[in-house]
Amino acid sequence: MDEYLILPIPFQGSCAAGDEEILSSDQIDSPFRVKRIRASFILGSNRLLHLKIFISLASQNPSSGEPTGYALLGFYGNVSYLAGDDEVVELEINSQIFNGGQHLKVYAQNLDTSTHTVDMIITLEKLQGD
Repeated sequence: MDEYLILPIPFQGSCAAGDEEILSSDQIDSPFRVKRIRASFILGSNRLLHLKIFISLASQNPSSGEPTGYALLGFYGNVSYLAGDDEVVELEINSQIFNGGQHLKVYAQNLDTSTHTVDMIITLEKLQGD
């Protein structure tokens, strides 16, 4: 019998003005799906901090640019990122099931002249086989 474990994965860091940053999870050892995304944006970020989410087999991150892997956002919309200002953005998702051995990666791009905090929780439903 298969069971599911709900697992929140927090990502916190900072992204300097005009810079980019990649925050990575540990390797996820069993099949999973993304159920929920929660991103907090502070007052004054003015939608200039863009957050993208990737599912990636790569354990290392590139020195610049987006990580390799499957981009979770952007289907059917005109942007592939989350942004906000003095708000919490929450998305309920029921993604496809991804194989184990992958990493979650949050790619932050800061288009502002001030450093901004990256604060996101990605909730997984992890398949636990019997």
